Amino acid sequence: MNYDITETEKVETAPDSTGQQEKSNTVTRNDLADAVFKTLGTTRREAAQLVGAFFQTITDQLISNKTVKIHGFGKFLVREKGERPGRNPRTRDPVRVTARRVVRFQATGKLKGRVK
Repeated sequence: MNYDITETEKVETAPDSTGQQEKSNTVTRNDLADAVFKTLGTTRREAAQLVGAFFQTITDQLISNKTVKIHGFGKFLVREKGERPGRNPRTRDPVRVTARRVVRFQATGKLKGRVK
């Protein structure tokens, strides 16, 4: 499998009070790969492959309907949502919202405590 990050992800920027562009609060895959590069001292390409492999593994497990638990961080799980009645917000006509699977994230108490 090839885990290279081929998509270029834009970093959202906004001018600050001096007119300079500053990074937004969004963390991208490239930001994560840079952190791995700086922490582990690998090449940028290897860091990007590692981050890509990490996300691909999580994705593959969720597609297989498995729960992914990361100690001290949280867990990702797939939840089945049933069909339900809904309403078209533009026309106000009643519609049926089809059944679907959604990904849910539950943070650990440790993470919640640190975010406060």
